[in-house]
Amino acid sequence: MGRHVRVAAAAAAALVCLSGGLSGCSGPEPLPSGSYVGMSPSATASSSSTPSATPSAPTGPTVPAEVDSAVANLAEQQRRLRETDTSRNALAAINDGLGTTRSGLKTVRDFAFGTEKSCAKVAAGLATTKSGAGVVTRNAPAAFTANERRRAAAGAVSTAASAVESAVKAAGLAIAALTDVAAAVKDARAQASDAVAQARDADSTAAKAKATAADLVATASSIAAKAC
Repeated sequence: MGRHVRVAAAAAAALVCLSGGLSGCSGPEPLPSGSYVGMSPSATASSSSTPSATPSAPTGPTVPAEVDSAVANLAEQQRRLRETDTSRNALAAINDGLGTTRSGLKTVRDFAFGTEKSCAKVAAGLATTKSGAGVVTRNAPAAFTANERRRAAAGAVSTAASAVESAVKAAGLAIAALTDVAAAVKDARAQASDAVAQARDADSTAAKAKATAADLVATASSIAAKAC
């Protein structure tokens, strides 16, 4: 029939560590001391007139090998999602580029008209504006690619979670009776959902930054053309 359900507690603990939910987890939780493999008690011979006590077998549902395998695959997919790069670095570069773009536009405005007018400084400001926008444009694709990879990894986690549920059903068991397995599946689905939401927000941020940078360049170019 496979391992006893308490073996799944170790798998569930490993899934929590893999999802980054607990600090200080360095790997799967070891099994508690003692055996949790479901076995029938065996009779023990004794020279004493009083029969020796026979340990009772663990009670509760067992986890078939197919379910064990599905849970292990779920843990692996969560590990891959955790290790898939986010768009954090690309978004940081985009943010810096947008800041440079705004700084360039300010220079253009400051020296385009009035007593401090300087076409040389306007030209320099326009160049800075375009340079910053270029940083935004170059890093946006990297952000989109990273976000797509995160979505794919999250999809694999969701698929693996469904596979666990299917394996439990095929074994003729109710997942509600396997509390550790049910908790692992719930945690995995939450992790996948969070990753998809983060990727969606990051895509939106990168797209808005591209549009904003383009608008700033257009404004700076228009001012420079009128002033100089």
